[in-house]
Amino acid sequence: MKKVTKEELNEIRKAVSILRNHEKKAIEILLNDSFGGFSIPEKVCERLGVQYDGYGFNFNDDRANPELIELWKNEPELFYDEKTKERKNLKIEEVLVSEICSVFIDNWDGIESLKYQKEDFGDTALIEVI
Repeated sequence: MKKVTKEELNEIRKAVSILRNHEKKAIEILLNDSFGGFSIPEKVCERLGVQYDGYGFNFNDDRANPELIELWKNEPELFYDEKTKERKNLKIEEVLVSEICSVFIDNWDGIESLKYQKEDFGDTALIEVI
């Protein structure tokens, strides 16, 4: 067994920390950022090749859909809702996979945020990391 000084040990810890942070993967999740709740306009569903459900709830269970995220990033003007005559107020939040067990969407009168929990809490989890 090799003996190391405290300084060497600290350098090793820093190197390991850098490697771990470099390897961390993030998942992007699309959230509603205004009152009224999450929904997607019909033309976004058409663009993604998804049958519109009549309400815009098509992606409620798939907020981390990479195609949906990319469309929001690159063409946010498509998220204009013809019924309300407003552009959807959406935001992207990143979740570091290595730091959580489960993530769920907390909804306060339509405004959404992500909540993290270390222990598993069943069907309410949006993402479960095993």
